[in-house]
Parts: sequence; structure tokens; C-alpha cells
Amino acid sequence: MEMINQPIITLDVDWAPDFVIEYVADLLIAKKIKSTWFVTHDSPIWNKLLKNKLFELGLHPNFSENSSQGKDPDSILKYLKTIIPNAKSIR
Repeated sequence: MEMINQPIITLDVDWAPDFVIEYVADLLIAKKIKSTWFVTHDSPIWNKLLKNKLFELGLHPNFSENSSQGKDPDSILKYLKTIIPNAKSIR
């Protein structure tokens, strides 16, 4: 079995403002570090991150009662898939 010798970074966005997301993304780009971002909300920043091969965007559903993402698991996942339609990961 081959071991991974590069860092594996995952980030839960948790409704962070765009300027914070962009700041962290720029740090990772400067160091050429791949990462997966778990998206909780709609934002124009995702278009920038999706253009960079270092980044993968996944879904981060909030299934808690009164979630801002939807009323039930199905509507929450449908909402997130409208933001990141080609997501390959979920947290």
C-alpha cells in the first residue's frame, strides 16, 4: 500500500465571509497545497476556487432543525447541489 507523503487539508467553510475564504485560498495557492473545501452556502467565491486545480469543493450539509439550507435532508442536499453541482465529496 502506497502512503501519501503530502499534506491533506480539508476546510469546513461554515458560512465564513468571502474575504477569509480568499485569504486562506491565496495562502494554499502560494504553497501549492491541494485541499477540499466543504461548502455551506452560496457565494461568488466558489467560481474562483473551482477554477483552481488545487481545490476540490464538496458539500457540508447542516441537518439541524431550522437549518438555513432547507427543511429536510432532501431539500438541504438539493440546495447544496445547486451551489456545487459536480461535488464529489460530502462531510
